[in-house]
Order: sequence, then C-alpha cells, then structure tokens
Amino acid sequence: MKNKVTELMIKNYLSGICSEREREIVEIWYDGLEKSSGSEHLNLDEAEMNLLGKRIFENVIKVKKLNWFNKNIQSIRIAASILIFISIGILSYYSIHGNDLNMKVTDHALRSRIVLTDGSVVVLNSSSELKYPKSFDGNKREVFLKGEAFFEITKNKDKPFIVHTEDLDIEVLGTSFNVDARSQKDSIIISVKEGKVAVVDKKSKNNNNTNKQILLPNDQLVYNKTQDNSYKKQFSKIVWHEDKLKFNNQTLLSISKSFEEWYNVKFEFINPQLKQCVYTANIESNVTIFKALDLLSSAQKFDYEIKDGKIKISGKSCND
Repeated sequence: MKNKVTELMIKNYLSGICSEREREIVEIWYDGLEKSSGSEHLNLDEAEMNLLGKRIFENVIKVKKLNWFNKNIQSIRIAASILIFISIGILSYYSIHGNDLNMKVTDHALRSRIVLTDGSVVVLNSSSELKYPKSFDGNKREVFLKGEAFFEITKNKDKPFIVHTEDLDIEVLGTSFNVDARSQKDSIIISVKEGKVAVVDKKSKNNNNTNKQILLPNDQLVYNKTQDNSYKKQFSKIVWHEDKLKFNNQTLLSISKSFEEWYNVKFEFINPQLKQCVYTANIESNVTIFKALDLLSSAQKFDYEIKDGKIKISGKSCND
C-alpha cells in the first residue's frame, strides 16, 4: 500500500498536480535514494527516474528563486521605481533634446546661415555645430552650440532664448551677440553687440550657487575653462559673420589662427619671435590669403612662402 501510494505521489509530482505535502515527501525520498536499497526505486524505469530528477531539480531552483524574490521584494520594488524614474527622465530628455533636434555642422573654412522658426538668425562659423529644435514649443527657446556662432535673436519677453555650451549657459530675450566656444581653445568668449545677455556658469549652477553675470552692449566676457574664472572687458566690433576679418592690435600668432579657419591653411613660424608682432587690419572676404599677408607685411615686414603644404613665416623680429 505504501509503495502504491508513493508511486501515485510520484506520478502526481511528474504531472504537476501533487500537493505541497506530497512534493516535500517525494523530494525527501529522492534525496535519500543513494543511501537506500534498490527496492526503494519502486517500479520506475531509468527514463522515469531521469525525468523525476530533472523535474525535482527544476522545482528546487524555482523555489529558491521564489524565496529569494520574496525575501528581496522591497529592494526589487525600490529598484523598479528608480528604473521607471530614470526611464521617464531619459524619454523626457530625448523628447526635448533628441529626435526633435536639427543639427547643422560646418566644415573647415566654411560658414552657414540658419534661420530658426521664431525668426532668429544664427551665423555658424567654420568647424562648428549647432543643435536646435524643429519648433520652439515650450516656454524656452533652447539651442546647443559647439564652436562659434553669431546670434540675432527675435525678441520675445515670454520665451527667453538660451544658448547651451559645454561650460556656460547664455540667456537673452532679444539681442545680437557672438559666442566663441571652440573646444580646442582655453576660453569661451561672449561678445554682446546689442541688448542684454545673462551668462551662467554651469558648475556653480549645479552646486546651487548660481553665478550669473550680466553683459550689456560692447561688453565681452572671457571665461577660462581650465581655471573656472572670468573677466569682462570692452570690445569694438564683431565682423566675421559679415564676411570680414578685423584685427585690432592682435598678435601675428592670433591672426594666423584666424587665417587658418578662414582660408583653410596651415601656418608655421620659422622665426618664433614673429608670433608676438602686433597688427591692426580690416580684411574683406574676397581678399586672397596672399593679399592679406602682403597687407600685414607692408605694416611690419616679414617674409612668407608656401612649402610642404604650409605657409611658412620668416624674417627678422618686429623689434629689430
């Protein structure tokens, strides 16, 4: 009778219809088979024994998982809540900053003019990138800049215009200004032509200590990215977006960097002392690089030649 009942329990176990008590009896019985005699194998063949061992193994794993889940249910709920919160944040971010953004990238020595949906105009300098929404639907007008751009912003007191760079946020209501935030430069330079601009340091903003500086017409803010400090000064005019280059008491090294971007050329100074020579000049867009160099050289003499794909500057120091 006992063997018959045990066989019935085993069949019920294999069919998945046994009670909890029967499950415990079968698993205890199976666990002790190696210590028992062969008669306790009952009338099960090898295939049935293998199936029984597999089913018992699966059930033991399932019970362990269930016990672990019940034991850690509170932690799982917390983790799930955090995951949902993060997912919502990611979806919200990409709905604002992801697929709805246009992107314009300018190649070296090229510039581009972009008209935004609110009528604002952006002139993007060479080797720069601007991300902007297809439409300004919220209570802000936000764009993302890498490189340099000149902005002429349509006034809208109810919807501020914000330019995001890696280190600074620039907020305006309606004005024209220039932002030079090239990654290869140590500083970000913001120059205001008209209106009023508020500049916020992102590091201080993240620390709940908003460091906001107000710029008025002809104000220029120079922010040092490495030292995380800034200073204001006056400037005269922004002309590059008008297809002009204007240099006012700038070093030949600084001018050569502008020429490299403007004309897509490379410079090499044979005489390093020439880098610090100072020049003032206005150069139109239709002037060739050679005429531009001749113009500068006529003020303070230096020699140049094209060799190995570079413009090589040589001659005596400007102090000689």
